[in-house]
Amino acid sequence: MRTETAFAGEALGSGYRLDAEGWTRLNESPLPGYLSGAYLDTAVPEAACWYRFEAFDAAGGRHLSPQVRLPSVDELPSGRETRLEACYPNPARGSVNFSFELAKSGRVELAVYDLAGRKVAVLVDAELAAGRHGCAWEADVSAGVYLYRLITDGFTWTRRLVLAR
Repeated sequence: MRTETAFAGEALGSGYRLDAEGWTRLNESPLPGYLSGAYLDTAVPEAACWYRFEAFDAAGGRHLSPQVRLPSVDELPSGRETRLEACYPNPARGSVNFSFELAKSGRVELAVYDLAGRKVAVLVDAELAAGRHGCAWEADVSAGVYLYRLITDGFTWTRRLVLAR
């Protein structure tokens, strides 16, 4: 955990984390040197938590920082976005590879449809973790144009596939 504090030029005492037991001191002895503007907690819990810091001025006065809330791991942006990538090869003869990325875990369906809207194959129908996923399909249908659709909670993406014989 990295957080800015308002104790420039003061000696850093201890960091504290609020948990179910109350405020827990994170270090037994004061940190050496002067506050650099950051504090590293190497045992960050997965749940959201509160921190505060103490510092000592030149006269020995103790000061506590305002409380700082850090989000839980689930609240942090993942840097990912849900997307359906172009299948390959396209146009295809036989086997087709599909890949997609999920920003968050959840129920996923990846299916292939003909142009009349009939579902001709379900490639994925499962709960999946966030991250990159892929699958292959042995296209045993007539040559023509097909649509493949990824459906997740709050997201639907459709792309085109051409099968040649």
